[in-house]
This record gives sequence, C-alpha cells and structure tokens, in this order.
Amino acid sequence: MSTSLPTDDERASGQQAETLLGVIHMAPVLVTIVLTWMLAYVLNAFSLSLPRPLVTPFEELPNTLSPQEALANPAPYLNTMIFIAVIAISGTILLYTARRSLRIRYFFLAMVALVSFAVSVLFLPLSMTLIAIITGNTVPHYLASEYGLILGVIIATIVTYSIVSRSEIAALIGLAYVGAGSGVLLGATVPLWTSFVLLVAVSIFDIYAVFRGHLKLLADNSRTSLKGLMVPFRGMDLGLGDVVFYSMLIMFSLSHFGFLSAIGASVGVGGGFAATLMLLRRRRLIPALPIPLLGGLALTLTLAVL
Repeated sequence: MSTSLPTDDERASGQQAETLLGVIHMAPVLVTIVLTWMLAYVLNAFSLSLPRPLVTPFEELPNTLSPQEALANPAPYLNTMIFIAVIAISGTILLYTARRSLRIRYFFLAMVALVSFAVSVLFLPLSMTLIAIITGNTVPHYLASEYGLILGVIIATIVTYSIVSRSEIAALIGLAYVGAGSGVLLGATVPLWTSFVLLVAVSIFDIYAVFRGHLKLLADNSRTSLKGLMVPFRGMDLGLGDVVFYSMLIMFSLSHFGFLSAIGASVGVGGGFAATLMLLRRRRLIPALPIPLLGGLALTLTLAVL
C-alpha cells in the first residue's frame, strides 16, 4: 500500500518519462471518493444484514458502551491482528511469486475479475431497484434471474479489460471501481471498534511495509507483473489496497457517525493524499495510508462529537 514513481532503471530504459507531480495526480483518489459515495448511498438506502468478514471472527462488545469499555475488550485487537496478518502473509507470498514469474499477473487479474463480479452482482440490482423506486417505475425482472449474473459477468469482463488496456483513464476507473466496492463492503461489515483499531494499525503497518517490508521490494518489481495490484496514472502508481482502505474509512464514517463525519473523512482522505504527493516529490516511494487515513479518522471523530 504505497505511492511510487518509476525506478531509475525504468527511466533509463525509456519505459517511463520523468514524472512531474501535480494536481492531476489527485485523480485516482477523487474518482475513488466519488464512486465510494455512489455505492455507499445505494447500500445505505436498503437495510441489509451483511455478514461479518471471516477475518474478524471475534465478537465485540455492544456499540452502546463507552469507548473506554469497548476498547478494553480484546476482540478489536485480535480481529485487527488477524486482518493484518492476512495482508502481510499474502503480500509476502505475492512478492516472491511476482519476482519469479510474470504469470502471476494473470492471478491478479483473475482476483480483480472475481471481486468486480461480486461487487456488480450486489450493487447492480440495488442500484436499479433504487432508481425504480425514485422514478416510480417497476424493478426490471431480469435482475432477479440468471440475467443478473450474466450482467455481473459482463461488467467484470469490462473492468478486467479496462485494467489491461493501454488507456490510463480506463484502468484508473476499473481499479477504482473494484477498490471502492470492496472498501464500501468492508466499511459496512467490519465491526465498529475493529474498524477503528484496524484503520490506525494498518496505517502504522504501512510505514513498516513500505520502508522495511515486502512493499519496498514489490514496488521495485516489474510493473507488468503488478497489473491488477496497482493503480497507474501519469507515471505514478497507487496501491489497490490504498484505494480499498480510503473507501472503507468513508463508509465506516457514514455507517457509524453520519453524513457530516463522512464528509470529514472524504476531506481528510483527499487532503492527506495531497500531502502525501508533496512528500513523494522528495522520495520515490511513500506509504499512502498514514496521512489520509489518520487525517480522515481525526476529522471523522472531531465532527462526530460536535
């Protein structure tokens, strides 16, 4: 989970031109924020009972308890440890596989296709139903049949193709769609206090992973083998995991603290990413989670208590 610029070898070989960071490089985050709000609005319009992720098996204390009582319980910390362990182990495996074979990119793309299919199958019927309710029309019957699955396959195919295409805009939108959809689902399903601890812990872990861990080595790997894991735009690469957590923070804020806090989270993510871009002018590789997540979380909590 990092932002990075081309390596010296890539510049020397002509694979990438010298990158001048500017306002245009905010595009991946701004597109993610817009898609997150669209999907969050759709999900919030329905009272769905979605299951907790498998990586958060421990039951928290009720949300009605005070933060002091809730955070004294070990469940949020145990869930967070499992979540980060999964990230660290899977990231290390992907690192060593990517360094040995370019074929790993097909696995990345298959995972992206699977996630985009799942996101589409969930959100497409909800979106069409919401539009039908707002406009007073009938919900298209084909969404409740096998044709809904076929539409999901079509969307997943388009998203996957956009990622391997030569168009940076298409790849950006495709990966932002996958990241925003995944993040919204995490923000809506991960328990309150686990989400809070996780967002702080993953920011700290990101610093280690980028400067000392697997992400430092992964960023030096061939960009061809990382298609599906990175959001490339104008010579800058943003990790897909970063997009997921940005979206998760906004949905977490909206679900638990309301509209105003979610606006604060969005501003914090956007402003934090702008600050990260400024730091990226001095270093080739910068962790992309700490400033946006911690800044967004601080604004969320500040607006929640006002």
